[in-house]
Amino acid sequence: MVKLEAVTLEVVVILNLEAASDAVGSHISAAIGSSIKDARHRSILLVGFAGGFRRSELDGLDVEDLSFVRQGMIITLRHSKTDQEGARRKIGIPDGRTKHYPVRATENWMVSSGITLGPIYLSLGKGGQIKAVSGFSHNWTECMT
Repeated sequence: MVKLEAVTLEVVVILNLEAASDAVGSHISAAIGSSIKDARHRSILLVGFAGGFRRSELDGLDVEDLSFVRQGMIITLRHSKTDQEGARRKIGIPDGRTKHYPVRATENWMVSSGITLGPIYLSLGKGGQIKAVSGFSHNWTECMT
Protein backbone atom coordinates (compact mmCIF):
# COMPACT_ATOMS: atom_id res chain seq x y z
CA MET A 1 0.00 0.00 0.00
CA VAL A 2 2.80 2.44 0.86
CA LYS A 3 4.63 1.75 -2.43
CA LEU A 4 1.49 2.41 -4.44
CA GLU A 5 1.00 5.76 -2.70
CA ALA A 6 4.63 6.71 -3.36
CA VAL A 7 4.34 5.85 -7.06
CA THR A 8 1.07 7.75 -7.35
CA LEU A 9 2.60 10.76 -5.61
CA GLU A 10 5.60 10.68 -7.95
CA VAL A 11 3.36 10.71 -11.03
CA VAL A 12 1.31 13.58 -9.61
CA VAL A 13 4.48 15.58 -8.90
CA ILE A 14 5.76 15.04 -12.45
CA LEU A 15 2.41 16.08 -13.93
CA ASN A 16 2.32 19.15 -11.70
CA LEU A 17 5.88 20.12 -12.72
CA GLU A 18 4.99 19.84 -16.40
CA ALA A 19 1.88 21.97 -15.85
CA ALA A 20 3.92 24.51 -13.88
CA SER A 21 6.57 24.63 -16.60
CA ASP A 22 3.93 25.29 -19.25
CA ALA A 23 2.33 28.00 -17.08
CA VAL A 24 5.70 29.73 -16.47
CA GLY A 25 6.55 29.50 -20.17
CA SER A 26 3.20 31.03 -21.14
CA HIS A 27 3.79 34.00 -18.84
CA ILE A 28 7.30 34.46 -20.24
CA SER A 29 6.07 34.37 -23.84
CA ALA A 30 3.30 36.85 -23.10
CA ALA A 31 5.58 39.28 -21.28
CA ILE A 32 8.65 39.13 -23.52
CA GLY A 33 8.90 40.19 -27.16
CA SER A 34 11.36 39.29 -29.91
CA SER A 35 14.36 41.63 -29.45
CA ILE A 36 17.86 40.43 -28.59
CA LYS A 37 17.32 41.56 -25.00
CA ASP A 38 14.08 39.55 -24.91
CA ALA A 39 15.95 36.48 -26.21
CA ARG A 40 18.43 36.87 -23.35
CA HIS A 41 15.69 37.25 -20.75
CA ARG A 42 13.76 34.26 -22.13
CA SER A 43 16.88 32.08 -21.89
CA ILE A 44 17.69 33.23 -18.35
CA LEU A 45 14.17 32.59 -17.08
CA LEU A 46 13.55 29.26 -18.83
CA VAL A 47 16.97 27.79 -18.00
CA GLY A 48 16.75 29.09 -14.43
CA PHE A 49 13.34 27.49 -13.93
CA ALA A 50 14.18 24.22 -15.72
CA GLY A 51 17.41 23.71 -13.79
CA GLY A 52 16.33 25.20 -10.48
CA PHE A 53 19.39 27.46 -10.57
CA ARG A 54 20.23 30.25 -8.19
CA ARG A 55 20.90 33.69 -9.64
CA SER A 56 24.60 33.41 -8.84
CA GLU A 57 24.78 30.06 -10.65
CA LEU A 58 23.25 31.54 -13.80
CA ASP A 59 25.52 34.58 -13.55
CA GLY A 60 28.59 32.34 -13.38
CA LEU A 61 27.81 30.28 -16.49
CA ASP A 62 30.26 30.39 -19.37
CA VAL A 63 29.81 29.02 -22.89
CA GLU A 64 32.31 26.31 -21.98
CA ASP A 65 29.92 25.11 -19.24
CA LEU A 66 27.27 24.12 -21.80
CA SER A 67 27.17 20.91 -23.79
CA PHE A 68 24.41 20.56 -26.34
CA VAL A 69 23.46 16.92 -26.77
CA ARG A 70 20.74 15.11 -28.71
CA GLN A 71 18.45 14.98 -25.65
CA GLY A 72 18.94 18.63 -24.66
CA MET A 73 21.72 20.42 -22.82
CA ILE A 74 24.13 19.57 -20.00
CA ILE A 75 25.20 22.46 -17.79
CA THR A 76 28.31 22.09 -15.64
CA LEU A 77 28.21 24.18 -12.47
CA ARG A 78 31.78 24.95 -11.50
CA HIS A 79 30.84 26.48 -8.16
CA SER A 80 27.65 27.05 -6.21
CA LYS A 81 26.41 27.80 -2.73
CA THR A 82 26.00 24.08 -2.04
CA ASP A 83 29.33 23.15 -3.68
CA GLN A 84 31.88 25.30 -1.87
CA GLU A 85 34.75 22.97 -2.81
CA GLY A 86 34.11 23.40 -6.54
CA ALA A 87 33.60 19.68 -7.17
CA ARG A 88 31.44 20.55 -10.21
CA ARG A 89 27.93 19.32 -10.74
CA LYS A 90 26.32 18.45 -14.06
CA ILE A 91 22.67 19.35 -14.58
CA GLY A 92 20.72 17.95 -17.52
CA ILE A 93 18.12 20.19 -19.17
CA PRO A 94 15.90 18.06 -21.42
CA ASP A 95 14.84 19.37 -24.79
CA GLY A 96 11.31 19.62 -23.43
CA ARG A 97 7.86 18.36 -24.14
CA THR A 98 6.09 21.69 -23.94
CA LYS A 99 6.21 24.64 -26.32
CA HIS A 100 8.67 26.51 -24.08
CA TYR A 101 12.11 25.06 -24.62
CA PRO A 102 15.00 26.30 -22.45
CA VAL A 103 17.52 24.63 -24.75
CA ARG A 104 16.12 26.32 -27.86
CA ALA A 105 15.90 29.65 -26.01
CA THR A 106 19.58 29.40 -25.05
CA GLU A 107 20.65 28.46 -28.57
CA ASN A 108 18.62 31.39 -29.93
CA TRP A 109 20.24 33.80 -27.44
CA MET A 110 23.74 32.59 -28.27
CA VAL A 111 23.18 32.89 -32.04
CA SER A 112 21.45 36.29 -31.73
CA SER A 113 24.20 37.72 -29.53
CA GLY A 114 27.13 36.09 -31.31
CA ILE A 115 28.55 34.84 -28.02
CA THR A 116 31.00 31.97 -28.54
CA LEU A 117 33.34 32.25 -25.52
CA GLY A 118 33.18 33.46 -21.95
CA PRO A 119 30.08 34.44 -19.95
CA ILE A 120 26.76 33.50 -21.52
CA TYR A 121 24.52 36.17 -20.03
CA LEU A 122 26.25 39.47 -20.74
CA SER A 123 24.79 42.90 -20.09
CA LEU A 124 23.17 44.65 -23.03
CA GLY A 125 22.87 48.35 -23.79
CA LYS A 126 19.70 50.07 -24.97
CA GLY A 127 20.36 49.22 -28.60
CA GLY A 128 21.04 45.57 -27.84
CA GLN A 129 24.84 45.90 -27.95
CA ILE A 130 26.87 43.83 -25.52
CA LYS A 131 28.27 46.35 -23.07
CA ALA A 132 30.04 44.42 -20.31
CA VAL A 133 31.46 41.05 -19.39
CA SER A 134 30.29 41.18 -15.79
CA GLY A 135 27.10 39.18 -16.33
CA PHE A 136 23.64 40.36 -15.40
CA SER A 137 23.87 40.64 -11.62
CA HIS A 138 23.53 44.41 -11.50
CA ASN A 139 20.19 44.41 -13.32
CA TRP A 140 18.53 41.09 -12.48
CA THR A 141 15.13 42.66 -11.80
CA GLU A 142 14.93 43.76 -15.44
CA CYS A 143 14.15 40.16 -16.39
CA MET A 144 11.27 40.03 -13.97
CA THR A 145 9.41 43.15 -15.15
